[in-house]
Amino acid sequence: MMGGFNGSQLLVQDIRCVDYRESDGSYGANMSAVIRAVLSTQNKNLGFERSNLDSLTLATEGKWNSRSGELCMMGCRGGDKKPVCEMRICMFIPLILSLKQRSVLMGSISGLKASPEVFYPLSFHLGIYPLQLPADVVSSMSYEYTKTEEAKALRQEDDSSGVAEKIKKSLLEYPSVEDDVMKLFDDLSLRSLAITNPNSPKEPHRKQYIELDVVAIKDHVSLHWVQSSGYNYSIDTADFEKDGKKKAVDEEEPYNVAAELKVKDDLGNKVIALSAEGQYDSTLGRMYLVGCREVNVPWGTLKQSSEQLENGLDCSIKFKVEYPPTNARWLMNPTVMLTVTSNRSQDDPLFFTQMELETFPILYRRQREEIVSRKSLEGGLSMLTLSLILGCLISQLIYVKSHAESTPYISLLMLAVQGLGFSFPLITGVEALFARMTSDSEDMRDSVLNEGKWSHVIGYMVNLLTLAAFLLTVRIVQKVYRSRIRLLSRRPLEPWRVPNDRKVGAICLGIHILGFVTVLIIHTIRLSQRPVSSAMYMDWRGGLHRQYDWERILKEYYGLVQDLFLLPQVVGNHIWVVRGKPLRSLFYVGVTVLRLLPHVYDSLRPQVFNPYFADEFQYANPSSDFYSKAGDIAIPLLAVALAVVVYIQQRWNGLKWGKVLRQGSSKLMRMGSKMYERLPSKTFEAEMVESGADQLYDNGHIAVSTES
Repeated sequence: MMGGFNGSQLLVQDIRCVDYRESDGSYGANMSAVIRAVLSTQNKNLGFERSNLDSLTLATEGKWNSRSGELCMMGCRGGDKKPVCEMRICMFIPLILSLKQRSVLMGSISGLKASPEVFYPLSFHLGIYPLQLPADVVSSMSYEYTKTEEAKALRQEDDSSGVAEKIKKSLLEYPSVEDDVMKLFDDLSLRSLAITNPNSPKEPHRKQYIELDVVAIKDHVSLHWVQSSGYNYSIDTADFEKDGKKKAVDEEEPYNVAAELKVKDDLGNKVIALSAEGQYDSTLGRMYLVGCREVNVPWGTLKQSSEQLENGLDCSIKFKVEYPPTNARWLMNPTVMLTVTSNRSQDDPLFFTQMELETFPILYRRQREEIVSRKSLEGGLSMLTLSLILGCLISQLIYVKSHAESTPYISLLMLAVQGLGFSFPLITGVEALFARMTSDSEDMRDSVLNEGKWSHVIGYMVNLLTLAAFLLTVRIVQKVYRSRIRLLSRRPLEPWRVPNDRKVGAICLGIHILGFVTVLIIHTIRLSQRPVSSAMYMDWRGGLHRQYDWERILKEYYGLVQDLFLLPQVVGNHIWVVRGKPLRSLFYVGVTVLRLLPHVYDSLRPQVFNPYFADEFQYANPSSDFYSKAGDIAIPLLAVALAVVVYIQQRWNGLKWGKVLRQGSSKLMRMGSKMYERLPSKTFEAEMVESGADQLYDNGHIAVSTES
């Protein structure tokens, strides 16, 4: 609102509209509404929640004229004993935008009588940001460029005919119109965190937030870059189709463009706001703009300025944006560089120091589509893998029921490793659910990648299958534990005869500690050129965190422990003299193969750059050392080796027990073993008693001596 109420806001409520048709065929509408003013000195949240008719409230009604595009209403001010109904409110939507006219709604409030007792006329306007106008209204808008020559001069100043520029033009590709101008709107618009003074190591680096919205490209206007979430800038091109054909622009270079820039600090305070227009060179990925900002300074200060204002705007600002290439994101840092410079002299009161900003890594529209499709594919692969693992677990559960004699020899530690692997995603998923209930982080994540509801359905299905796998694993653990209890109840005085995972756990723990230390040393050697590993880092939401390398590697190493889940069973088979085959071949071979599929997939898939949510790849995390090329080779070899060892151990045990049964041997263990000894049968004991024999047991052998 302009005038003495500068900085105040208007709230329009209870809008009611009834269409009608004039005698000449034109359409109109009778309208009524309640308009409330919230002064700049008032609390806006409380002001917008007012419901009474006070002196800052107008009850209005009037007509909308479709031919003139103007809405005029009469208003009655509340708060007085005798309502004053001599207020005139008129507003309209300007269809021509320019550098100095960026309002999409303009109007005024005045009194019918020229008396100070009513109030002085007030003007108000609605800025171009943030707003969603209907597509038919936007399609009727046009943009009038007034700073094209100045922007062309800026581009020519920066133009270089050197070898580097020629190579860049010939090899690198940048966002361009192609066949749809709306994709270019999307690629050139920004919502990103940024760091100040990126090229000045000695200067302080502060976190700021950038909102760069492209308003017009040539004669095409778009005001749909702000969605309801406040962050989603993906554009639905169907809304901008006209007569069944997409809008397109000529391949002429460069393009005239208009944009809006807002920079905020980490507390949300506005640092600078610019309206700009100029040219975009798609061969170099650079935008050269002339910017204007509103100036609210005393008149005495303006007299000292060397250059006059233009309609109250300081337009002595040049603005440059450099975009990363679309085809070399692995070779170049995918960040946007912004430079805002004042053309005024340093002694000018409106002069400001040059502002340099570098955004966090960004994603273009096509790259976001690649990541979304990749996440959907990996979600489907996860569902397929978990379904097959469920089949393996069910097969083992059936096998356990029919082979009770070998069930106690299944390693509980092996099952615990699998169970924890299934439970961790469920726990973190619940934490993420509660986080979504208390914050907007999930909305922002969806807006950055525009994942849609299907991605959530896949995630829920993966969690459901993971829960089923966890419950089946728990059921197998229960079967094994009960079988050991039954075995112990038959030999209560000889607990060493029952398999126990304590020694197995100690050996596996030692192996994994040695392995973790080895991996940590190798990782440290590889990254010896990197800064201190415990430094703070900033996530995609701008939050600061501290994470040590050993913590991250420990989390990744547990994934390796899951891949080598057969290690406890191998150790147990060596310590215990196992009777029969505890594990079904379909179980340990099938789960091993399925655990290794992510490594095979990772070695075959094309790399897709994803600066956001690298830890949320559902099938293979490329940021992990264990999904490096070396890890994709070494880990499968180790896992296959363990499966082969289990096969040999179980086959050897089967052959050995078959031989024992055929020969009637009583030696069930290695010489000197005190764990398991075969007891003599009742028939054999009866024969010994009848013959008066003395039975002597020596290290598992039976010696018989008779009296002469």
